[in-house]
Amino acid sequence: MGITKKIISIIGMGFLLITTNLSAVDKTAKSVMMNAYNYIDGLEKYAFDAVVVDKSVDNSKVIGEYKHNIAVEVSRPNKLRVNIKGEFKDSSNYLNNGKFIMLDNKTGYYGEIETPKDINKALDYILYKYGIKAPLATLIYTGMGKKAKFTRSKYFGIENISGVPCDYIAFRNGNREIHIWVATGDKPIIKYYTEINKSYKINTTVFWQDTLRISDKDFVFKASKGVSKISVESAK
Repeated sequence: MGITKKIISIIGMGFLLITTNLSAVDKTAKSVMMNAYNYIDGLEKYAFDAVVVDKSVDNSKVIGEYKHNIAVEVSRPNKLRVNIKGEFKDSSNYLNNGKFIMLDNKTGYYGEIETPKDINKALDYILYKYGIKAPLATLIYTGMGKKAKFTRSKYFGIENISGVPCDYIAFRNGNREIHIWVATGDKPIIKYYTEINKSYKINTTVFWQDTLRISDKDFVFKASKGVSKISVESAK
């Protein structure tokens, strides 16, 4: 079943985990999730592109849709590059050894923030201090497997996503569900996931890239002509 049909199927069934009875199987949703995050934690450098479709929902009817593309490069422990491009946003974000820079490519303005050097601590800092949330943070942070909280979970078996056999798992916490497809084998990368709530549905397709494309210069910001620096006000 294709990705689009799969999501339609999920939406049509509603919140799958409300009435699901868990059964004992060799694989569990938690074990698959932990394996995926442990694999990411063990990578020193990695890169991926993602297509994110954010849908606003009212009484199960889609009333708005926003699509954006995100490109991520990670070089642990202290370098991160995130480019976001969509209808309403076009930005380039750099984290390099304790300096975070965000550039709005539409306006030509950029801001600079001093942060802790470690990626996890830096992302925590800019979120707490400035209210800036990193997109796709669950694929960037280390230790996400230990942080995940849920009240229900389910392992559905193996399904193909774009020709790749994937373990299909789902988690529920309150009114929110996360459905995840993780590649089987020795590289358990997350290929696709969707977040479902009564007011929104977010579908994310992840395309993992060759690490050879990563260069140290990718994390270095150089202000081009016509770009202006502005101050960044703390939210706290």
